[in-house]
Amino acid sequence: MIKNKVEDFMELSKEAKANIKQSQKEIKEGKTISLFELKKKIISKLNNSNKP
Repeated sequence: MIKNKVEDFMELSKEAKANIKQSQKEIKEGKTISLFELKKKIISKLNNSNKP
């Protein structure tokens, strides 16, 4: 009985599954960037704003 309850909690909710599916779609469409790319953009903007 305890094992069944643990398995129930381990399953993803419908909302979580839908969010994952949407995220995968956005990644395929190129609508997202990696954390590394985001850091590069932020650093670039900071460096450009500090120039006289």
